[in-house]
Amino acid sequence: MTIPLQIPTGPMISFQAIPYPLPTSTQSRLQAMARDIQAARDNGENSPQVRAARLALNMTELNIRGALGVEFSRPSYRFGEPS
Repeated sequence: MTIPLQIPTGPMISFQAIPYPLPTSTQSRLQAMARDIQAARDNGENSPQVRAARLALNMTELNIRGALGVEFSRPSYRFGEPS
C-alpha cells in the first residue's frame, strides 16, 4: 500500500522554535527542573508541588522561546476534510 503525499491545504503557521542545541547552561537548568518535577511526584501525581514545578518549567520554556527562539513558518495540513 502506497501512502499518498500530503499536500499543504491550509494557511501558513508561524511559531517561535527553540533552537538546537541549546547553550549548556540552559540545558542544565531544564534538566534540573525536570528532576524537580520527578522529585515532587513523590507527594502524588497531582500535588501542589508537582503543579508548581510544572508551572516553573512552562514559564522557563516561554522565556527561552522569547530569548533564544527563532521564527519558524510552515504550511498547515488540514486533515479529515472531504476531497
